[in-house]
This record gives sequence, structure tokens and C-alpha cells, in this order.
Amino acid sequence: MDFRQIASTELEAMGAFRSPWLRPAFHAVDREAFAPALFWSPTADDDGRYPVLDRERDENGWRRTVWGTHASLITQIDDGAVRPEDGPALVGGDFTSSISALDIAYEKLNHLDLEEGRRVLHVGTASGYDSALLCERVGEERLTTIEFDPVLAAWGEKNLRAAGYAPTTVCGDGLAGWEPTAPYDRIIATCAVRTIPDAWRQQAAEGALILAPLTTAYSPGALMKLTVRNGVASGRFVGPAFYMLARSHRINRQLNPPDSKTKTASAISPATVLDRDWGQDFAIGLHT
Repeated sequence: MDFRQIASTELEAMGAFRSPWLRPAFHAVDREAFAPALFWSPTADDDGRYPVLDRERDENGWRRTVWGTHASLITQIDDGAVRPEDGPALVGGDFTSSISALDIAYEKLNHLDLEEGRRVLHVGTASGYDSALLCERVGEERLTTIEFDPVLAAWGEKNLRAAGYAPTTVCGDGLAGWEPTAPYDRIIATCAVRTIPDAWRQQAAEGALILAPLTTAYSPGALMKLTVRNGVASGRFVGPAFYMLARSHRINRQLNPPDSKTKTASAISPATVLDRDWGQDFAIGLHT
């Protein structure tokens, strides 16, 4: 079965190729070349475990999931402390790296308004799949891609080189940007942040676009689309964006230690908001 063609047809139907460059990029970049032989499904089974997709044992199921339009591929749990080789993962571990579902990845790239010849900074290389798509549009010489996790950085660079792409690859803190190849016309993050780093704004060219998921302590986030003019980044939210937080922006959900006598509370009680949708939850998060 041609799972790739099925995915192409589904993405076409949902308008994922409305930016014309994305259709040829989809067909040029083999997603399978960026997927590990073992990864977890993002959906737990009835026993409360996330199953492992194993290319060697079930190539058909593995390929179906890789090309699934709505399924992300979980490639790391608890910063690598949990391994897919050890089998299904118990619910409770934190997903710390993934290859975004196709519908999520392409919807985001549509908002990048990416023209040929632009210089791009990609924050969050991981597998390298998104970086390869960006190379197809602007050329490897105009793309810098940066990854904080050394294991992921080496893996992503290896995948890109094997697939024939040689952008500038950096292992470092993407929130600090990368000055040597600045200024950038586009900065895109495939990790969520709680605030826009000053370095991105400072390394952006005049009129540059910054596209990044913003999240809160209360709810998943929204996709920010900002334009930089005269050193000021401003714009709007263009939809929901549920991404894993950058390492240094992770939220300590235990606001008060067990022995603390101090209590913190939001001015808004979530319990009083009925039938909440994504927008309401995000608004609550911005006020907590």
C-alpha cells in the first residue's frame, strides 16, 4: 500500500498545500528517512501503555504510522531516560521529543510565508524532517538549524546528511539564536516557549517573521506570528499549537512545595468556566 500517496491525498484535501512550495517539498523529502526504526505511538492502549512501533517486526504498521496525517511520532521520553528498546512506556513519562504529525507540521509551515532566497533559523532540529523541507524551499546554504539535546542534534544532522542536505547544523541553545549566520528573514521554532527570546528579535532582519508556539502554565499554547520592525516584534496568534516546551522554559507545575504555608491562586477559577474550548483555556493561562 502506498501510504505516502494516501497522506498526500489527505493533506491536499485539508488544504495543507495551499503554499505552493509545500507540495513538491512533501514529495521530495522522504519522511521515512527521518523516522527511527523504533518509536512510540502518542496514544496509550487500554492497559495504559504507549505501544512501540517497530519497523523490523511490523514494517507495514510502522510505515502506516509514519505517514499518518494526524499522528505524531514520539521519539524521546524523559530526555532519553526511557528507551523504546525497552518496550511500551507507562503513562506518566514526559514526551520530550517527537516528529510532528503531518497536518500539524504543514499547517505551521503555511504560516511562514516563505519565499525563495530567504535566510532561515530553525530552532529545534530533532529528526531533521522540518529542516529538510525548509532546505527544499530556500536551499541548504540559507538554513541554520539548531538543537539543544546533543543526542538529537547528532541524529538530526546524520539524517539530513544521509538525505542529501547540508545546512548549517548547530548543537546549542536555540533560544540564544545563532549569531554567525544572522540576520534571519524567518525564525521558526518547533518547540514551545513561554516568552519570545530577545536574541531572536535581535538577530532578525528588518521585516523578518518569527513563528513560534507560545504556551502557558495552565494550558497548551497558540502559534504566534510576529513581524520585526525597528527592533520590535509584534503580531497575532494564528491558531492552536501543542508543542513540547524548550528545555529552559519547562514549567514546574508544583507551584508550592508540600510543606509550604504559602498558597498561590489565579484570579480566575477554571472550575467556573464550563464547556471550555482551546481559546478559553489559553486565555485563562495568559491570566494565571
